Amino acid sequence: MHLTIIQGDATNVEDVKRTVVSDGTLVSFIISGVGGKGVLQKSLRRPITLDNPDICASSIAALLNALKVVYAENPSTAAVKPLFTYVSSTGISNGPQDVPFWFRFLYRFLIDIPHADKRKMERALKLHMAQPEASSQHLFRGIIGVRASLLTGGIDYKAGKGWKTLKVGTEEKPAIGYTIPRSDVGQWIFEEVVKKNGGEWVGKIATLTS
Repeated sequence: MHLTIIQGDATNVEDVKRTVVSDGTLVSFIISGVGGKGVLQKSLRRPITLDNPDICASSIAALLNALKVVYAENPSTAAVKPLFTYVSSTGISNGPQDVPFWFRFLYRFLIDIPHADKRKMERALKLHMAQPEASSQHLFRGIIGVRASLLTGGIDYKAGKGWKTLKVGTEEKPAIGYTIPRSDVGQWIFEEVVKKNGGEWVGKIATLTS
């Protein structure tokens, strides 16, 4: 197994095309955990924004457009479409509450702008969540959403408690908690999505918390 780092911009269609196609072959899995850098601004209502407030929505738009171009240029690549997993956030659900009561005020005050961006991203993907193989309009063989609690920790994959310790729920019956290590989210995706080719989660949204 080899890691290839491709320098580019996640919002640039050509850069994304170079990432999802290698030696003329379309990748089997796409996992997106795009985020921005927090920036303070002079606003009592929204004191924190991002260096790119539309980073999630823009990167998803670039991915969708890149795949459309790939399929148009080489129709045979659409024979086996990639399984797509995106990392989003709790606190944006239209269903049952998935964050503790007091965290709702914190989220609304501090990270309303990042959450608005993630809502745009999820709306853009909604069409592709249901019955992806039923229509040529769909760009993936399936989509899995992962809404994680407030992320903690850095890039050290050993910094978490382990993916088996996580509370896991769905959008309809969410797991409720405060925080979750980044490394545990990544490990859960590898174990439950990559290893099992999506398993039971294809077409669903999982909620993860410690």
